Amino acid sequence: MIFIDNKYTRWYYNIITNSQARTLPLDVYTEKHHVIPRSLGGNNSKSNLVSLTAKEHFICHLLLPKMLTGDNKLKMVYALYCITHVRNKGQTTRHVPTSRLFNKIKEDWKSSIKGRVSNRKGIAMSEEQKAKIRNTLLKRYRG
Repeated sequence: MIFIDNKYTRWYYNIITNSQARTLPLDVYTEKHHVIPRSLGGNNSKSNLVSLTAKEHFICHLLLPKMLTGDNKLKMVYALYCITHVRNKGQTTRHVPTSRLFNKIKEDWKSSIKGRVSNRKGIAMSEEQKAKIRNTLLKRYRG
């Protein structure tokens, strides 16, 4: 297991387990979440995907950096940074962190990349990953 055995991991899996056991009304906005993030070796299988409310999704991403160490922690700090800055297409609601928490996320991100010498975000990416990101951004900005 890649996650540290701590209270944050238990809280994370409690949210995941509860979401798998419920059925939300169709009008409730949900987001797909990878239980084991793809950047940590997770896949798109049904067993690794769960539907979370925007708030639950945000909380899970708050917990993930506290469940890891090293480069894996850095990847999850980056994911948390992104989730506070990116709005998905068709998204009508998003859990907005307080200004204090928002600032802490930004500071954690800045300190985690300090002194790293890979790409501009501090995370080494394959050419395939870069192409996927480029294509996604092109689609988003072209309409």
